Amino acid sequence: GVAMEARIEAGAQELSAPFPLVETEIVEGLLESMEGVLTEDLLEQFQELSGGDASNSVIARVKSKDIVLLQPPPKEGGGPGAIPPGSFVIFTSEDPIQSLVVETPEAQRVVVYCALAVASQGTYAVRAVLADGKTLSNKLEFVVGSATPTPAPATAAAAAP
Repeated sequence: GVAMEARIEAGAQELSAPFPLVETEIVEGLLESMEGVLTEDLLEQFQELSGGDASNSVIARVKSKDIVLLQPPPKEGGGPGAIPPGSFVIFTSEDPIQSLVVETPEAQRVVVYCALAVASQGTYAVRAVLADGKTLSNKLEFVVGSATPTPAPATAAAAAP
């Protein structure tokens, strides 16, 4: 149907940013063969075609009940850190999803299908709308930019008893 074609076209456009070496037609063809579902296998194919990982990408997975970030970049000292501005969040799933509704740090609503370019610092919230039109109750939140403010150098005042 037209809606599906439009979604696949939009998704291919979104993926051409993190995978600039893969022709958009190829991305579109592969997405179409999977009926618009960006599976992890398909993502691996794009990574191979582009000669390795998309270095500035983090992967999120949409599951039947949940949406999770798989690879937040580690912060110094361990634990997941903030995602650097200018990264792409790529959403894989095993089931068809209708769209992903993103709330940006500026409180704007953006709809994406496969990948989101994160430019602004702050907290993003993503909700997945499944093929049947239901929205997953669990939303994904992630932080872009410096998650924790760097502690100021200790001053004499801070050392006072």
